[in-house]
Amino acid sequence: MNSLQLSEWLPSFLVPFFTLSYPTTPPGHPDSFHDSLYYVTGILDTCVIISCIAVMVVLRDITCIYLMEPFAKWKLTRNWERSQRKKISVNGAPKGSVIGSSVPNSIDSHKNGQHAPLPMSNRDVCRIHRSTLRFSEQGWSSIDNTANFTFGVYVHRNLPTRVLYPSDVWLSYPHVPLAGLVKFYYLTQTAFYLHHVLILNAEARRKDYVQMMAHHIITITLIVGTYACNLTRLGCVIMVLMDCSHVFLPYALSPRFSLEVLSVIWFVMICCVGYHIATGQGVSDIWSNEEDG
Repeated sequence: MNSLQLSEWLPSFLVPFFTLSYPTTPPGHPDSFHDSLYYVTGILDTCVIISCIAVMVVLRDITCIYLMEPFAKWKLTRNWERSQRKKISVNGAPKGSVIGSSVPNSIDSHKNGQHAPLPMSNRDVCRIHRSTLRFSEQGWSSIDNTANFTFGVYVHRNLPTRVLYPSDVWLSYPHVPLAGLVKFYYLTQTAFYLHHVLILNAEARRKDYVQMMAHHIITITLIVGTYACNLTRLGCVIMVLMDCSHVFLPYALSPRFSLEVLSVIWFVMICCVGYHIATGQGVSDIWSNEEDG
């Protein structure tokens, strides 16, 4: 992300969209990312956020249209056909089948060694379509959250911070300038939640629309706030903990997996750890307080 090299073949107004802005002199004795370029913050950082949102939108459409939806449609259709053929073999023609269609004969007929397709009611078509869209959305969320969590773990491992020792996040405060990877991690996280706000409003209204929108807005506010106040190490720890739970959240939201209770417990645990880190208390204090009481 060298802005000097990009400026040679890109117009100057496009350079902030493809590289980190505000490079500066590295600190004399950095405690992390020793070989990294260092940056300060500024308004042009929003250009990278816009570029990341555009990339996420394109990747989401490609993943959903060409990977998740074909697989889900094939899988759900195959399961439906198997269940229908099993019902027909036991009870005869299913209810709701098209009048005049010889379903039993079509089951026994083969073409190139395969069964002829069964007639599908409009209700089953709509149900499979809804399930296909739901699977593609949750599949993309799982991939996206896993990528964010992996990136966050890498950044966290290279910082002198530990999850169970919240005092580490205040070492060498304020944490300016920022290493290039830390800055890019913060900007991609901001783009990630802004992207989800756009998707949430573009899709059909969900039952948990208000809760998800409130979650995204609060998270974006906290990310931007810690970025502006140079609390990036505190933010990195909390975002890694959040992304860890978000990896499993799509499975908990799927109707085929009854993990609602587990997701609630996990969310409460993350909130407790984040609160104690933000207030400067150790996680061990939680257990010691309970034992004292």
